Amino acid sequence: MISAPTPQAIIDFRVSDGTQMRVGELLTKNREGMLTVDERAELDQFEQINHLMSMMKIYARKS
Repeated sequence: MISAPTPQAIIDFRVSDGTQMRVGELLTKNREGMLTVDERAELDQFEQINHLMSMMKIYARKS
């Protein structure tokens, strides 16, 4: 059985260095107007996940 993360584990969560690098690459290409359709979709997914994690951290801090 898998246990749910603790509120502190959610607050402490950070994406990997590799993910941070990839997001940085996508943001740079976006600023330059050079994103492909697939890269735009990938960046959109990262933005959605970032928003979800931000909301989860807000709720975790209230716990």
